[in-house]
Amino acid sequence: MSCIFRHYYANSRFTQDFIKIRNFLIRINEESLATVNYPFGRWEWMNSLENHSKENMEKIGIWEDAGIIVGVAVFESELGDTWLITDPLYTHLKREMLDYAIVNMVGEKGFRLSINRNDTELQAIAAEYNFIPTDHHEPDSFIEISELTDYQLPEGFSIVSLKERYDIKEYNRVLWRGFNPPGEASTDDLTLKGRIQSISGPDVNLDLNIAVVAPNGHFVSYCGMWHIPKTKYALVEPVATDPDYRKMGLGKAAVIEAIKRCGKAGAKYAFVGLSQEFYYHIGFKPYSANTWWIQSK
Repeated sequence: MSCIFRHYYANSRFTQDFIKIRNFLIRINEESLATVNYPFGRWEWMNSLENHSKENMEKIGIWEDAGIIVGVAVFESELGDTWLITDPLYTHLKREMLDYAIVNMVGEKGFRLSINRNDTELQAIAAEYNFIPTDHHEPDSFIEISELTDYQLPEGFSIVSLKERYDIKEYNRVLWRGFNPPGEASTDDLTLKGRIQSISGPDVNLDLNIAVVAPNGHFVSYCGMWHIPKTKYALVEPVATDPDYRKMGLGKAAVIEAIKRCGKAGAKYAFVGLSQEFYYHIGFKPYSANTWWIQSK
């Protein structure tokens, strides 16, 4: 298996290389979720966000065999936090990929490598380079969709998808308030343009993006979902609830409704990149975790 290395090509946001990496992530996860910490939905969500470091996209490394991607070295919003992802038949590339990443993917805050707790091969290679695990982790949780229970909304509240009500100002408002920044949500053109962009990726299905509407008409809880019809896995990202409406079961309702819609489209499991009681009360269970490794001095 002779592989060729090249850099990611990015002359716009959703390039041919974006699609190739998206297809690679879907393909290697068809039978089992090999990259639970970095599924296709995370890749697309990253590329959809305005704060993503577009000027460094060419630093992403791609390894191909006969034109088919078999390995990638990627970062998320900015250089420094790195994932090395390989086709299961090409794990021998991991050392070469790490060599590339530690030279080319260092950010302003340094370099961290995300390694799954079950990837003992990459752990051993990283240790040879004097990397050590930290106490910073990214846990994942999952649920079998067939095990989902139902939900009930308080009187006067309703469920709506962004396909049914494409209201960017309300979408912006619930995400802003849900993540608790100070002040009121900005509604300037640049902010709203960024929100539109975040739900404009090639695989976004607005029918799966669910909001709970309060009696006053505001979106007060929201669940975004990433799923491709007939594939087994769906990713929950992001989830937000207005602080004034918490402890009412609204976030639970949004998540359950979104996941059930994925189930109707063929998904068997839903994953979220968190380990929280909120999800455990819905029925999620701990699945796996990635640990951040850094080079010791």
